Amino acid sequence: MTNSEALGSQFWLGTVQLIPELLLLLLLVMLAAGYRFRLWNRKGAPSGGLMLPWLAIVFAAALWRMLANDAEAAIAIAAGRQTGGVAGITYLALNTESLMFLLAIAGAIVVVLLSLGEEREQRINHYFYIPAALLGIRLMLTPSNLITLYVGLELFSLAALSLIFASLDKRYKQLSRPGRPALRFSARSGVATALLLFGMSYIYGFTGELDFSAIRAGISDLKPYASLVYIAILLMACGLGVKVAALPFGIWVSNDENKSTSFSYMAGAIFLTIAGQGATAAVLFHLLHEMGIVQLLGFNSAYIGLQAIAASQIAWGTVALLRQKQAAHILGWASVINSGYLLVPVALSLAPVYSSSLAPLVYQFSVYMLAMFGATAVLAVVQKAVGHGKLSGLAGLYHRSPWLAAAMTVFVLSLAGMPVTGGFFAKVYIWLGSTAAEAYWLLGVMAVCSLAAAYAYFGFIRQMFMRTGSDERTLPLPLAASVGIAICAVTLVVLGLFPGLLMK
Repeated sequence: MTNSEALGSQFWLGTVQLIPELLLLLLLVMLAAGYRFRLWNRKGAPSGGLMLPWLAIVFAAALWRMLANDAEAAIAIAAGRQTGGVAGITYLALNTESLMFLLAIAGAIVVVLLSLGEEREQRINHYFYIPAALLGIRLMLTPSNLITLYVGLELFSLAALSLIFASLDKRYKQLSRPGRPALRFSARSGVATALLLFGMSYIYGFTGELDFSAIRAGISDLKPYASLVYIAILLMACGLGVKVAALPFGIWVSNDENKSTSFSYMAGAIFLTIAGQGATAAVLFHLLHEMGIVQLLGFNSAYIGLQAIAASQIAWGTVALLRQKQAAHILGWASVINSGYLLVPVALSLAPVYSSSLAPLVYQFSVYMLAMFGATAVLAVVQKAVGHGKLSGLAGLYHRSPWLAAAMTVFVLSLAGMPVTGGFFAKVYIWLGSTAAEAYWLLGVMAVCSLAAAYAYFGFIRQMFMRTGSDERTLPLPLAASVGIAICAVTLVVLGLFPGLLMK
């Protein structure tokens, strides 16, 4: 085979491997063109009919790629060869991250499914954020250098900004209004970008490299500048944290008094918040293990520091959660708690006795996403019926819609980490890992906070089964939303009964 033929074969192999990303890019262009030429808007056809089959094709392509690469990696290992990547693309050989990408696509499908009924009523177009977010997540999950990390974060920020613009109503038409959400988000995102690039500039200035493997090879030469590297890492961590914290969290928790955004935008905000937290945990994992930062900063500094951040997130979220009266606010602070749980496997991966794998993080991410999607969808149905978002709005839900009450029970039990749900094994894996790593103080914090948070979560069950509502009429629910809620509930139960399906 000639050199040109070899290069051509490599090019086409790489192109085939990138089919999911290319499909997402094409979808992004189509949605942008459709919005520009008014193919779908408030007066046109809804875009959800395009999104569902397209995302299903992307999911199938990503699943095929993961299975094919897994088989190729097994053959390479059996032959004694390295599995450094596929078609020269390193990240395509990392199947744990590929599984997390699949879960993000599945989450996007559920979001569209839950939003279809409302979309048909309002003729809205707000799905531009989904392909942009998924492309950003793909880059963030397995960054090979500082450039791909930056591009992934910016794509994710573009997704959040597009969702905020789509959710603006008549109250925010004046560009000069200081409270405009888009302006606040842009300011925070800009600050985060500046911090991130400032930290990256230190790393590049010291090493002259952008690739993680090259930085790792030269990390020993940076010991005389350890203090400055500390500052660089701190700047990058702060920039990454602010970037994710700037996501449209307010869209999610403000929809409790019928004066804010619709459920479809809330579902989008939930998806971006949860996906951003999972991708950020994966980014930290790769920065710690692929750049060799632990060798420079010292094991104890990175190990104890990450544990402290995770514990503070869990404790802070639990204290705030116990003070909430609005149902959406309880779930909002539950997301803060779970962001801490997503960081625990990253911290424990630094321990010598702990497997440096993302499997517990992926399991926690999947059950957390399903529980949040389902619970918020049920709350949206109840809020629309009762006219407010207080916890008391769930009173008597068992009599009005027994299956919705049963589904909501599965969701809150999963968030509380109770048996027969996926949330139980998500916490068990993390707690067992903490025990193996002898992080007993972190285990104590998680145990106390879990008991306290369970009290708040059981408030949902008390209202649904032990209180009487003022209205006994059956709750109307679109078919697509019913299917989406059922998928979330059934999947959580299946993962609770057969956790090995995902952990393997």
